[in-house]
Amino acid sequence: MSNALYYTFSTIAQTLAGAMALLAAFLLYRLQVLNRAIDSDAERISSALKPYHGRADEMLRSQEYVALLRAAEKGYFPQGNPPVQQERERLTRLLHTKKSLMRRFKIALYLTAGLITFSIVALVATPQIMSSLALTYTIFALGLLGFVACMLSYIAVLQSAFD
Repeated sequence: MSNALYYTFSTIAQTLAGAMALLAAFLLYRLQVLNRAIDSDAERISSALKPYHGRADEMLRSQEYVALLRAAEKGYFPQGNPPVQQERERLTRLLHTKKSLMRRFKIALYLTAGLITFSIVALVATPQIMSSLALTYTIFALGLLGFVACMLSYIAVLQSAFD
């Protein structure tokens, strides 16, 4: 039974480390795509807003995208006909997607780091854990639940990336 603990928790730690690295690489690629789209829409909004709002360029340079959207929504445009409506809507969606993606990735990262730490502790404590059959099964169950939680969090990150 101690071999099962050793194999299970060393495999969990290695698998999660690899999965997190793969997820992080995917996330970096997705963030690059999102950031390009965000910058492009923000630049168009800033260009349209520049004649009517003195801080449009400054908000763009400092990446104050929410402030830029607010300024565009406040009616600085003449005749109540704000241009770049599609860009404003798309920028709002892109910023929401990026925020959701980062929040879900942080959850996945914390779950993974926690389970890897738990796995290492379980490996170190295996001789003591083996003294109680109930404790052994409890540790196995906790490891399995943690692994399922990590996998579900990875799925949530991937779903958020494609929203």
